[in-house]
Amino acid sequence: MSLHKTINVLLVSGFTELPRRSMASHPLWEKLRADHAFFHSCASRVLAMIIRGDKQKALQEIERGAYARASNEVVMDLAMFYRLVKD
Repeated sequence: MSLHKTINVLLVSGFTELPRRSMASHPLWEKLRADHAFFHSCASRVLAMIIRGDKQKALQEIERGAYARASNEVVMDLAMFYRLVKD
């Protein structure tokens, strides 16, 4: 399964469907789920900033803040998870 397909399966399923091999007990799976939840928490804070009209602060958060770090962490988790699954 390609990285793109693995990511799509995980995202479309809301991280409830596992790839072919069951990895539910793997520590990386739990890290991915936790990091993904934190990413959504950061995204909700960015949305709140935008709604309040603080677009510059929201942009800073997206570019260099917790949102950016959380997003990068999820991407790295997905890449590491893909390496486990593809073998």
